[in-house]
Amino acid sequence: PQDMSSIIDQLPDLFPGVMKADGTRVAALGFSLGGYSAISLAGAQLNKADFISHCDQSMGTGLSECNWFTHTGYNLDDINQKGFGQKNSVQRIRAVVSVDPGFAAAFSSQGLYKIDRPVKIINLGTDETLYSGHGAARGCAGRGDRQCQG
Repeated sequence: PQDMSSIIDQLPDLFPGVMKADGTRVAALGFSLGGYSAISLAGAQLNKADFISHCDQSMGTGLSECNWFTHTGYNLDDINQKGFGQKNSVQRIRAVVSVDPGFAAAFSSQGLYKIDRPVKIINLGTDETLYSGHGAARGCAGRGDRQCQG
């Protein structure tokens, strides 16, 4: 998430005289891991216990972001909850579109309730074909408000 914020800071210098950025109208769009980054910038927070539970249930499928950790021999219990679950909200991000956000299974329902601006989560597929780790739209839709839409 901090990478995206840093890019926004650098845009005017990267394209001087060509791109005029309006810092009051910034939105984030991301797919998969970028989708996680985008929704994280809107205030969603991860939960270590939910992530480990998801990993335990999805190991061997080859589809899980959990494989990134386990293929390197990393022990999921060693994840630092403070860093993993930190709030990455960036106030200048006014709206978010997140497509199949990575780490979605680790967004606790309370983590999604921390979203405080308009978010649209798009899951590609149907309930039957959707990888369980990309089910953030279900959690967002469960909020029942217009701020977070799945």
